[in-house]
Amino acid sequence: MNPITIDCDKCIVCLKCVDDCPNSYLFLENDEIHTSPKGCMECGHCYAICSQGAITMTNYDFIDEAVVLMSEIDSETLLNAMKSRRTIRKFKPDLVEDEKIEKILEAGRYSPTGANKQMISYTILGSKQKEAEKICLNLFRKGKKFGSVFASYLKRIEIDDDFFFKGAPLVIVVASKSTVDGGLASSCMEIMAESL
Repeated sequence: MNPITIDCDKCIVCLKCVDDCPNSYLFLENDEIHTSPKGCMECGHCYAICSQGAITMTNYDFIDEAVVLMSEIDSETLLNAMKSRRTIRKFKPDLVEDEKIEKILEAGRYSPTGANKQMISYTILGSKQKEAEKICLNLFRKGKKFGSVFASYLKRIEIDDDFFFKGAPLVIVVASKSTVDGGLASSCMEIMAESL
């Protein structure tokens, strides 16, 4: 199945999609944009760059979503928000609504990855969260005991029962064979979570 469909009635043959395609999957022939039989890596660049809405992708859920370019976000506000970000160490006990969880997961799913592989999994700990925290706490406490011999400041650190997850009402574990891809997804998810 061809992952890209081009609506020739909407296409103005501006060639932006052809120029932007990293695998030359799209090409010009007889004054129309065509697709190759193979080679689409489904990066979505052609869809995003098409100002006419002439490109659709079969494996993407772009349901009446307008393309928003990063240049449309006020750069000063964005930079100031990035400069102001800090690690969150205290959480409200409120449950996180399903709609918010979905947005956070979507931010991870749409994060950039090398070669557009999207080889990342997301696990919401849910009822296993306390058990996972207990395992992590045991490791931290053992590490502190051992490390205190070499770094005296570790003796002053108190490891209480909320030390690892800081009382967060929800924990999402991001796993990937690529630390870069996993880190990028986590960063996008964190930005979305803070915006919510």
